[in-house]
Amino acid sequence: MSKLNPHLGRDSYDSIEDWSYSPSGGPWKKWLAGVVIPALFGLGGWASIVREKSIVFGQSGNAELNGPAAVSMGVGYLGLCVFLHFHYFWGLSESLARWSAIGKGIGLVAFTGGIVGMVAYNFNFL
Repeated sequence: MSKLNPHLGRDSYDSIEDWSYSPSGGPWKKWLAGVVIPALFGLGGWASIVREKSIVFGQSGNAELNGPAAVSMGVGYLGLCVFLHFHYFWGLSESLARWSAIGKGIGLVAFTGGIVGMVAYNFNFL
């Protein structure tokens, strides 16, 4: 059992570390996890930025964000979109795999910045 989460079958640190390596899989995983799912996050991020409204999903309920907090959350969603696209689509393409880490880094910076901005605006730190 996991030290951090009893619902995971292995240590959470190992699960997080897997994201730094190239993924395994075939064309279905490449297109589903590398294009379709990131596109959904991208559309959600774009809508959050344009509408200045966003929803944060949680175990005990959902929270609605408005204004700059929602825009920041949209940036976070776009960062997740970029990260997933570069991890799965580029990571599963032989000719693009070597550039995958750069895109994942950009996506991770955008995701982190969006989440930090959302928390800062939501709790009036900014």
